[in-house]
Amino acid sequence: MPNAETQQLYYAVEDELAGILSNGAGEIVARRTGQNMRSVWYCAQEGVGVKAHALIRAVRTISIDLHPVPLAEITALHPTPLEGHLARDHDVVYSLAQNGDDHSIARKIDHFIYGTNNHDAIEARLRKLGFAIEPDRRSDAILFFRVSPIDIDAIQNDTRLLMSLCAEFGCEYDGWGAPVMPRK
Repeated sequence: MPNAETQQLYYAVEDELAGILSNGAGEIVARRTGQNMRSVWYCAQEGVGVKAHALIRAVRTISIDLHPVPLAEITALHPTPLEGHLARDHDVVYSLAQNGDDHSIARKIDHFIYGTNNHDAIEARLRKLGFAIEPDRRSDAILFFRVSPIDIDAIQNDTRLLMSLCAEFGCEYDGWGAPVMPRK
């Protein structure tokens, strides 16, 4: 563990780096201290790295190693809402398979949208997309479904459509679920 003075210097440098990365120019994604070395991984727009390295060169009394991280790695750590839903689609399909599901059997696939009070317009659009609306209406949520086999491509197409619909109406798509239909 570095002494208190060195630790304060690490923090001061990181505060400066955070200032350089502010306003969407980038972000610090990981830190590690060990063997009298502070390592910082960050992702930044082009040109920010030059400023960050100049900052480190100006501090000669401590050793800090900067690791620029490709944006693709940051995207994996911080997926967009759509990417997160698409990944969860795969997780649900995998979970069904792990529980002995026969994906070829048609079944009710439930979906859920919440945070809306514009039921009529959303429900009309859902019907046009081929969904049936559950009669149990909640004040800020819509439960709807489609009967089909489990097909990841079709499900992810639905996810994209539903995320777009929710963006248009200012509500949230919570995802889908389906019962396991055992293999015979």
